[in-house]
Amino acid sequence: MAVEAGLVIHANPHNPWDCHSCLLFVCAAAVGDLAYTKYLLEAGGDVHADDDRALVETCAAGHVDVVKYLISKGAHVDVWEEEPLNRAGEKGHKDVIRVFLENGADPIAHPSVFRRAVRGGFLDVVHMMIETGVDARRTIDGTLPCAAYAGHIDIVRFLLNFIGTNALEYLRKAVKFAYEWGYNDIATLIFEKYHREGTLADLVEAVTWSHVPNLTLLLRNGVTDDGQALKIAIRRGHLPVVKILLYLAFEPHSWQNYDDNIRCACVGGHADVVDEILCYLRKDYFIGFALQKHPVTTLEYTVRNGHTKVIAVLLRHGLDPTTKTGHCCILPPKWVTQKSLSCLSNMAR
Repeated sequence: MAVEAGLVIHANPHNPWDCHSCLLFVCAAAVGDLAYTKYLLEAGGDVHADDDRALVETCAAGHVDVVKYLISKGAHVDVWEEEPLNRAGEKGHKDVIRVFLENGADPIAHPSVFRRAVRGGFLDVVHMMIETGVDARRTIDGTLPCAAYAGHIDIVRFLLNFIGTNALEYLRKAVKFAYEWGYNDIATLIFEKYHREGTLADLVEAVTWSHVPNLTLLLRNGVTDDGQALKIAIRRGHLPVVKILLYLAFEPHSWQNYDDNIRCACVGGHADVVDEILCYLRKDYFIGFALQKHPVTTLEYTVRNGHTKVIAVLLRHGLDPTTKTGHCCILPPKWVTQKSLSCLSNMAR
């Protein structure tokens, strides 16, 4: 099996270098046994056995002395697919990476090592690679989302110092990752970098994830809602966000949408949101219109879903399902009994 895998690379008639010796050589390097590594290599071994496997494994384990020895014996510094450096980067072995750099490895030619260090949260490695020549602006644009995705706020803060002016796409992507994984501090930190270029799309994204700091920042910069963000907040039942949008962002040029918004809140059972919208409308004459445009449909779905708290709110705001007087003239749904309506009316009082 080992022979078929290509592990038998070199043989010595006095000190046979067979597959067993090759495996021992790789294992010795992997565990950091420098003396045994030297013994096996001097016994006729090949430092490049199995595509420099010994170097790869000792880099992953962080054994600096073994790495130095193998490189001094001809191990490839710039090997195919950058595997030794990648393994060191993803484990955060700063001293191992420094050995490679001191022996001619080109940091610009190894962007994947930088990305792995960022993803792993190794700030010291990130610092070192930038100091030794990594093209910060070219490389960091794509790695900032990785840091946000992993929740490494210190690395995010450091990388933001190098973000270019054309990196808006990556900034938005990083904020989205932070939203999705609940890293609100990171989302706020990144968004401060480009909030002046914020748009309605950014507003909708902040509302979708109920991120109040970024929402407030957008509103301060003059971004207004055309009703799209408000509807999302209402459907999700995010009362704090609904309040902010109602009183600070929404431009009431499309009142016909209010009945749809109220109906969405009613069907979702968001009694506090329904109450807030109706309280907001009460200061205008649109309250009757909003309640009465589709009152039966609104009440039907609310009753059908068993949202008694929502029904209580509707009744408290003047929705009368039992009479035909004045502007509040509606008929009760056929499946709502007089007894249940009486109970709901009492509850509303």
